[in-house]
Amino acid sequence: MYTSRGCPDLLLDEVTNYSPKQPSGWDQVIKRVNKMEDDGHASKLVRALAHGQVACEKYEGKEGFVIKRDMWEKLGHMAIDSVEAGEPHWVRSCGFEEAWEKIPMREGARL
Repeated sequence: MYTSRGCPDLLLDEVTNYSPKQPSGWDQVIKRVNKMEDDGHASKLVRALAHGQVACEKYEGKEGFVIKRDMWEKLGHMAIDSVEAGEPHWVRSCGFEEAWEKIPMREGARL
C-alpha cells in the first residue's frame, strides 16, 4: 500500500525537530483524536503510533529501526496537529506531486 501511494521519503529531521502545537503526553493526544470528526483514519494512525512505540522499544538498538524514544510521541503530535489544522484532513497518495496541488505550502517548509 505504501509503495502504491508514491512512497514518500521519511524525513527524520522533520520528526526530531517537530514542536507540537499543544505539548503533552499520549493521553492528551488520544483525547484530542477521540474528539476528531473524521472517517477514523486519525484515531487509527494515533493508535498505531502508540502501539508502535511499545512494540519497537526492544529493537531501538538494532539496525534499521530509526524511530526511537520520544519520536513516536512526536509523530502522534504531528498526526493530530495536522488533522486539526483543517481540510483536507488527509492527502491521498502523498508521494505524488499531484496530491499536493491544492494544499498550501506550510510555513517554514524545507522541502
